Amino acid sequence: MLSRQFIRRFDPLDTAGTDRLQKAASAKLEQWAENILDARTQGEVFGAQ
Repeated sequence: MLSRQFIRRFDPLDTAGTDRLQKAASAKLEQWAENILDARTQGEVFGAQ
């Protein structure tokens, strides 16, 4: 689901971003799912400012 949100909000993730999603724990995925609501960039979703 989060991958589809990235595509809709931004652009498809690169390979590193896709790998990051696939390897993340559920708590981290939940945090990113909340972050995507306010983020202006993909980096902000992952916590980069």
